[in-house]
Amino acid sequence: MNFSFKGLDHIQITAPLGTEKETRHFFTEILGCQEIEKPESLSHFESLWFDTGKHVLHVGLDKDFHAEKEAIQPLK
Repeated sequence: MNFSFKGLDHIQITAPLGTEKETRHFFTEILGCQEIEKPESLSHFESLWFDTGKHVLHVGLDKDFHAEKEAIQPLK
C-alpha cells in the first residue's frame, strides 16, 4: 500500500472537566499559545482550542477523565 503523509491538521488531548482555568493558564501563560474560538457547529462540545503555531490543539474536557498510567510513568 503506497501513501503520502503531508502533515497533521490538529491534535486532540483530554483534560478533566472543571480544569478550564488551569488548562487555559498552562497553554496561554506558560506555553504562550493563543486560545482560539471553536466553530459554532462544535460549540456543544466541552473543549478548549489553542493555536500552537503549526497546529491547532483541541483539549477535550471530560467529566470521566482518567490519566493513562503509561503516560505518567517516569523514564528509565
